[in-house]
Amino acid sequence: MKHLILILPTVLLFGCGQGSEKPLTPLAQQYQHPYQFIGKPVNEVSKALATQANDVGNIIIEEKPHKLLLESNNNFISYVDIDFQETIPCSIKKILIL
Repeated sequence: MKHLILILPTVLLFGCGQGSEKPLTPLAQQYQHPYQFIGKPVNEVSKALATQANDVGNIIIEEKPHKLLLESNNNFISYVDIDFQETIPCSIKKILIL
């Protein structure tokens, strides 16, 4: 049973990304692990990301491949959300036919 559990996730991915004409835009290094900013002061994070916090102390970065939201509480980053604006094409039919 252990072997079936390890193989199943690999099999489910075969229907995704096939026939993709354009590769995805890679994320910049500072966005690859957004949780690293949790607990840090807003001014430190804004310097690291070369941006300014808005009026309520949140940092919002909107770029082509993603939108990054860093919410603050008492001048410290307490929540991080990243929205990916491009993904690899995926067909559920290809996944289920395997």
